[in-house]
Amino acid sequence: NPELVEVRQVRQKIKERALQEIIPISIIYEQETSKASISSTTLAILPTSHEIYPSVAKARQKVGPLFPNGCSFDIPDDYKHAIDGNRFLLADELLARRERLLIFASDHQLDLLFQSPVIYMDGTLPKRPPHFMK
Repeated sequence: NPELVEVRQVRQKIKERALQEIIPISIIYEQETSKASISSTTLAILPTSHEIYPSVAKARQKVGPLFPNGCSFDIPDDYKHAIDGNRFLLADELLARRERLLIFASDHQLDLLFQSPVIYMDGTLPKRPPHFMK
């Protein structure tokens, strides 16, 4: 069935990009489905972004670093610096036993923050790794 072949190809492209890029899977899905020249029948049987997310996220998680089991872990250099090589890990301090403070920010982000007349904060992040607080 040609439609199923098209679906498989689009899914494979989404998975490949998710393994190579760090942008959200939903955005990759949107980009790939919009640029693929697929029929309306194929589009109708193509899984939604929400349906495809678990398998793609699982594949992405397998190639990424594991979440630490506590606060005693080394941060790889790749996570201490931004893509352009500039500092990204602003602070890494052990506050007390089993309490560690990590602050990530680029100098550009800090400049924007300090130049802003009003600052809004939101601590309602829906997800976080175990052993981490917001």
